[in-house]
Amino acid sequence: VGCFSSRSLVLTNNGEKIPEEISSNDKVAFINAKGILDFSDKSTIMYKGKQEIFLVETEDGYSIELTADHKALTKNGYKEVKDLDLSDEVVVILPPA
Repeated sequence: VGCFSSRSLVLTNNGEKIPEEISSNDKVAFINAKGILDFSDKSTIMYKGKQEIFLVETEDGYSIELTADHKALTKNGYKEVKDLDLSDEVVVILPPA
């Protein structure tokens, strides 16, 4: 979770949380190799110092703040946030309704 800003909401098995609220009882959502929403129990919270933060916004109005080296899933595979451009379509993970 160290790739998220402290203000970002992170989807866990216990709902959306800011990084400092994530505990050892939480599993963080990700898209697995089969393209299916899954939850990782191997996530750890660590402070990586001050880093440049990128605001990633979608045409649908979703946004998240991530560090440059965070890998974002696009329709063409994973790319580091610093390498995204306006032609990339980023996959958005929404909490279950």
